[in-house]
Parts: sequence; structure tokens; C-alpha cells
Amino acid sequence: MFEQEKNRLIEIVRSQKVLIESIARFDVRSSEKGIEGRGFAATISQIVEAHESLKGFGETGEFTLGRREGDSIVFMLTHRHGTGENSKWIPMKSDLAEPMRRALSGQSGWILGLDYRGETVFAAYEPIEVLNLGLVAKIDLSELRAPFIQSAVYAGCIALIMITLGSIYFVRSGSVLLRKLGKSEADLARAQKIAHFGSWSLDLKENKLNWSDEVYRIFGLQPQELDATYDMFLGLVHPEDRESVKQSVDEAIHLSKPYDIDHRIVLPDGIIRVVNERSDLVFSETGEPVSMMGTVLDITERKQAEEELEKHRNHLEEVVAQRTHDLEATQHRLVHSEKLGAIGKLSASIAHEFNNPIFSIKSALEEISEDVEMDKGSAGLLDIAVKECDRIARLTRSLQDFNRPSLDIFEAIDIHKAIDEILLLSRKNIKAKNIELCLNYDKHLPEVEVVPDQFKQVVLNMLQNAEEAIDQGGSLTITTEQVNSSANISISDTGCGIPPDIMKNIFEPFFTTKSAVKGTGLGLSVCHGIVELHGGEIKIDSRTNQGTTVTLVFPLRRN
Repeated sequence: MFEQEKNRLIEIVRSQKVLIESIARFDVRSSEKGIEGRGFAATISQIVEAHESLKGFGETGEFTLGRREGDSIVFMLTHRHGTGENSKWIPMKSDLAEPMRRALSGQSGWILGLDYRGETVFAAYEPIEVLNLGLVAKIDLSELRAPFIQSAVYAGCIALIMITLGSIYFVRSGSVLLRKLGKSEADLARAQKIAHFGSWSLDLKENKLNWSDEVYRIFGLQPQELDATYDMFLGLVHPEDRESVKQSVDEAIHLSKPYDIDHRIVLPDGIIRVVNERSDLVFSETGEPVSMMGTVLDITERKQAEEELEKHRNHLEEVVAQRTHDLEATQHRLVHSEKLGAIGKLSASIAHEFNNPIFSIKSALEEISEDVEMDKGSAGLLDIAVKECDRIARLTRSLQDFNRPSLDIFEAIDIHKAIDEILLLSRKNIKAKNIELCLNYDKHLPEVEVVPDQFKQVVLNMLQNAEEAIDQGGSLTITTEQVNSSANISISDTGCGIPPDIMKNIFEPFFTTKSAVKGTGLGLSVCHGIVELHGGEIKIDSRTNQGTTVTLVFPLRRN
């Protein structure tokens, strides 16, 4: 008898659980799909209302529905036995209401224990997870000791009533549920099509893949035109991305973790698109993954926009970097120009003050040399003094040249002819050092607009530097060529070269590696200023003990 009663109670409580969870899940799905649902509160209210109309079964049998609030059990149905308001709240740690405590702890089964009154009852219990409720069907043990037939009749009547009520409710609400479900599915399909957003599920045990209509469209297929399979999906993935996609799926299954990846797909017509895929796992009660559910979103346009934005960002960085470089170069030229201006004024002042005294000293020495008889040693000293006066005079002229304003009259000249004229002044020293001179002129080089005397001054200075860098022997090569809209004059020597540590200082005024007798350190500074005023530049490539190549770049036409 007890075994039959146990099975009956278990069946009743499970059927009630299925009915309640079906209603609750419908409301959950309706809410998730954006359809107006009744909500959990309305669902619970309807369940309570239905059970309130059912007073129980047998003389003592009843259903109890409860939830946990903090450390207490709260009964949601009016107790059949009318024990008062206090019996609706039972502490979780109490010895009372053992069946409900187990149900709220997530357990299911049957028990012979105390109910909320302290009466020993025969009870079946089930948790209703979706609503966080517990459901108990119980009957007093004392009633079970009554005649078996009477108990069976009562149980049968109660079961029939519950089934009838459930059937009536299900029939009445089922049509509404079906209509809402159909509408929600249509709305979902419409929303996915608008957003180009599809969904899919994969049964891991049967290896069965289900795609929504929009997934078919994303992959360039007609909705449901063929059965989707995992291998078919991998076949549509871009060959270069296929292995990484397969690895992401395998890791998700074996490590029980979701994935979120972007990858390319190849449509049947060969067009390449980019999609974002997200997936999560569904587990069985034993914790084993049984299926995967995921989404596919076409992000091709977004990716193209991101790439275009990145391209513009890189271009902007390049423009800013170039502009910064130009500003730094301009600032450097400005500082250099200001420095040259200051030195020019100083040099002009010094030259002016030196000219007259030096001229007077030299004249006096020459008078002494002509009018006074002296021994050979004294005459030699006097000759040295006159030569030193000449050297000071040359230095003074260099200082004056440094500050002398140019007429800046640009003319289109044959630079080869100008270079040949300059070589007339340099060939003697070049020949004296046994230096081989090579001329590689570009015969098609057009005339170049320059200030002639300034151009010659620059070339002469560079030739003198090249000749002085060579001790004996070696070679000196002059090459001309047109590069775009510029004329390049390269002067190469096989001399001692320029040490790397002083390369940055070579255009500084008065900086020189020569002895005081040989140079003032103004030549390269003046040349640098002249070339920049022409809109050109000086490039120097030098290797110690191997030689130096100086390239003068002049625009063909004045800007």
C-alpha cells in the first residue's frame, strides 16, 4: 500500500511540476523574444489561484508551494489545515516542513517526515528551478492507515480532477501559446534578416547542425535549400581561416568554454565576406556538453570601415611626422641663419677694424725691407712678418665675404662650363699631388638657374676640400646628373674621410679640422647657406680612410 501511495504522489507532483514549468518556460521565451508576456509574477499568481481552488485530496492530502526567502521557507498556498499565519513562515533549520526544505534545496523524491504542522506525512517533492520554487504533494500517514480501497478512491478522484483541470487549462492556453509562438518566430526571423544576424545549434551527440534562415543567406544560400552539416560549414570558411575556426570549436567543446571569433567565408559565387561567430555550450545534468548554440553576424562593412579608418590614421600619422620633420628642419635653418647673421655682423666689424692696421703694418715692413740693410736672418724674419700680414689680410677678406650681401641675380647657366672654369684655378694643385681627375658629365643636363658667382664659390670650396683631403695620388671625380627636377653635382675623393663624431658639426661657422694656417672654418657654413637659399641641399657620404662624396643638389628652376 505504501509503495503504491509513494508512486502516486510522485506521479502527481511530477505532473504538476511539468505543467507549471511549461507555463513558466513559455513566459520566459516570450520575454526573451521581445513579445509581451505575463512575467513570472503573473505566472505564479495564476498557479496559486488554480491551486487555491483545489482544497486537497483525501481527508488530509494537500499540495504546498513554497519559496525560500533568506533563511526561511515561505508557503504560498493557504494551508488546508488552517494552522494560522505563523505556519506560512518556517525557518530553514527547523525540523518542520522537511519535504519542502528538500525541494527548495534542489532535491526530488519522497520522504516520510514532518510537515509544517509537525505531523508525520508521506510526501513527494520536486524543485521548480525555473521559478526557484518547491512543490510538495503530501498526505498524513494516519490517513494511509485507513482502508486501502477508500484511499485508492480518493487518490483516483484527485488525480482525475488535477488531470482534468490541467487538460482544460492546457487546451485553453495552448492555442494562445501556439499563436504567440508562431508570431514570435516570425518576428525573430524578420529581425534576423534586417540585422543580417543568424542563429544556429549543433547537437554534439548526433552531429546535427540547424541553421536559421538568415545563416543560409549570410553564407549565400537559399534558406533551407539543403541540410546544414558541420563539414559543409567548414567548407564555406576561407581556406586560410579554416584551421583556426576548427581549433576554436574543438577548444570550446573540450575545455567547456564559449568562443567569440571573426573569420572570412567564401560564398558560392566566390565573394569573400567577414563574419563574427559567438557560441556557448549546453550541458546535461551530469555536466556533459550535449549541444552548442551560437550566432553569426555579417561584419564585412564594419571591417572595411575599420580598415579604411586605420589607413587614414596611418596616413595622418605620416603627415604629422613629415610636418614635424619639416618644422624641425625649418627651426634648425632659422637658428643656423640667426647664428650666421650674428657671426656675419661680428666678422664684418672685426674685418673693418683689422684692415687698416694690417695694411699699415705691411707697408711699414715693406719700407723697412727696401730702405734698411740687414743680415740674412733679419731679412728672413721680415719676410715672414710680411707673409703673415698677407695671411691676416686673406682672413679679413674671408670675413668680409662671409657677410657681404649677394645681388641674388639668378641666371640659367651651363654648369659644366662653370665647373670647367673653376677647374682652371684648381688643376695646378691637383696635378701637383698627382691626383687623377675624372669628369662624368650628363650631356643631356639642361641649364640650371643659379646665382653664378655663388654657384662657383660653392663648387670651388668643395673642390679645395676634396683636394686637401688627399695626400698624394688618389682620385677626384666630378659627376653631374638630372634627378627629377634637380641637378646633382657629386664631388668624390679618395681622401681621409670625415670622422663620424664630427659629421654633425661640419656646417657650424668656424668649425674646422684644418690648422689655423690652412682655414677659417667658414667655407662649409657659407656654402650651406648659399645652397639653401637656392632651394637645394648638400648631402655628404663619408667613410674614414676611404673617402668622401659631397652631392650638391640645385633645383633646375627657381621656385
